[in-house]
Amino acid sequence: MLSFPDALRKLERLRQLVDEYNPIKYESGEKTKALAVEIPQLYGEVEDMYKRHGGAQRVEFDDRGHKMVYPNFFEAGYLSGRSFHDTEGYRELLKVIGRVRQEASTAQARPAEPEDDFNGLVEQGSSLVDASNDPVRVHSEHERWSNAVRRWLTKADPRLAAKWASFGLSGLVEGGSYYDDPVAWAKFSDLVRYQLRWLADNGPHTSSSAPPGKVEPLPDVGKILRRFRQCCQYVTTPPSSEREVQDVVWIMLRAHFDQLDREDTLPRFGVKNYVPDFGIPQLKLLVEVKFVGPLTKLAHIQEELLADVPGYLQEGGRYDRMLAFVYDSAHKLKDNRKFKDDLLKSPGVSDVIVIPGIG
Repeated sequence: MLSFPDALRKLERLRQLVDEYNPIKYESGEKTKALAVEIPQLYGEVEDMYKRHGGAQRVEFDDRGHKMVYPNFFEAGYLSGRSFHDTEGYRELLKVIGRVRQEASTAQARPAEPEDDFNGLVEQGSSLVDASNDPVRVHSEHERWSNAVRRWLTKADPRLAAKWASFGLSGLVEGGSYYDDPVAWAKFSDLVRYQLRWLADNGPHTSSSAPPGKVEPLPDVGKILRRFRQCCQYVTTPPSSEREVQDVVWIMLRAHFDQLDREDTLPRFGVKNYVPDFGIPQLKLLVEVKFVGPLTKLAHIQEELLADVPGYLQEGGRYDRMLAFVYDSAHKLKDNRKFKDDLLKSPGVSDVIVIPGIG
């Protein structure tokens, strides 16, 4: 696809050729013959851009008993060998030049990639939701927006970009024709709303302070969970069960991640139906919580993690590492270095956090 400035130059050149051709089109000289060849060739270079910007409609006329059909007035007037619609074709050419000139000036005024941040992309997409006139212009704007989102997603996760690309473009312009009717606009609005919802649910978290096109690093889960005691500062009683510890961990993680799976939504694995406590899809990270009470045997905790977690990571595919969070309510891990080292030797275990019990 030609850039707007390049297309504009070619269209202006096409108009110059037509201006030279019109006064001599009924003559049989070499100049007329040369222009009759050059005009169709140059039109072929800009045909897609021409049709997208207003030169797409069905034109019919009778030529000595034969019905002739052309996709626009320019082709009917200057490529058909007949001059029935040369006046309409010239006016149509001027209209297309005007629209492409407007697009070219807008493209030059637009910063290189101002939309490549989350807030800018959402704002640009939102401006398209209620569009209801000039389908060619709106189609072009939607195409630019879709491409900008795709580029931005590619920098974060190419799989998200592939999913986005599968939504396609608007149906306002298809096959060289444009559609300016209530049904077409309703479908377009539904598409943009769906894309915005998907972007809100799946787009990487970004910060308005981040440079354009740069995705802010996702929060450090280990750093978050090591503040567990501080987050329990105002609880009435310290956690006394694994479920109570999980509830606090859930709140801590949910404050940082919009997508957070809990054990009731994660698949089970193995003969014991092992299922992790939490999953963070954006990081492909599982979080397994363990509670050490007065009757807990530390060896059993290690055995459970070492036996089930590697197989779960290989089987699930959605997650590739695990963080173990141990709340030592009974203060049994006086020196937890060996406990951590043993777990970290297991494939897929990326971190082990041991929090001494409160009180």
